Amino acid sequence: MLFRSAKAVAACALMEQQLCRRAEGRALLLGEIAAMADRSTIAAATLWFELACSELVDGDAVAAHRLGEQALTVASRHRARPLQAAVRGLLAMANTFRENVPAAIAHIATAASLVDGLLDEELARQLDAVVWIGRSEALLERHADAARHLDRALALARTAGHDLALPHLLVSKVMILRAAGRLGEASECADEGLDVAILTGSDEQQAIALAMRCWISATTGNIDDALRAGESARSRIRSASGWITAVATRMLAEARLASGDIAGCLALAEAGGGPGLPA
Repeated sequence: MLFRSAKAVAACALMEQQLCRRAEGRALLLGEIAAMADRSTIAAATLWFELACSELVDGDAVAAHRLGEQALTVASRHRARPLQAAVRGLLAMANTFRENVPAAIAHIATAASLVDGLLDEELARQLDAVVWIGRSEALLERHADAARHLDRALALARTAGHDLALPHLLVSKVMILRAAGRLGEASECADEGLDVAILTGSDEQQAIALAMRCWISATTGNIDDALRAGESARSRIRSASGWITAVATRMLAEARLASGDIAGCLALAEAGGGPGLPA
């Protein structure tokens, strides 16, 4: 019963975050954790993981790492393989952002092994595992592994009707296809990602999908479309920080540079903290 309550709270918090109400989502999670008498349960690990996801999206890799380690300790004790895979995927990304590549590689190797050992019905209940694993594998240039995991998760999401997972899975697939030089497929994937993001009604989902559309359009020389998509992505972001803001800003900067708008490109670099791009 406690686990079901935690899953319900985690789902509500995720919806708040998808609607760009991040403070409300975080408050839900913190309130449920504070009310727990026993924090050594899978329910607690589930909430810590969701809170870690929120911190990482907001750009705080240190807090995400700390919370993720707490979740992993409990999930490992209970041998909850789907949750372990999800947490390790998140920790791989957090460590990549913290520039601890050896730790990221260790986490992603274990996460991939766990996911590969899950039954489809197990993975279908924890598709966010592949969201983090696929994205981390893309960042760590493990493109073949990322493509394999993403294709499996996309098939499961479409079969099970998990529409909220689709946009983020498709974003990672765009990254992989572009890295492989398969630009036509990347463009189709970006279009599909935007279509399903619009259906979710989430500004966050639409922002990241539009950023991918901007990126691929700029790469293929469709500059007008790239600029429209990039500006639209930026307009949907309400927070001034976080990795989605950073990605959308970077892609629009690429589009402005491709259009010959050097000043406009440099203005966005200032939004990233200046020439060193610390943000």
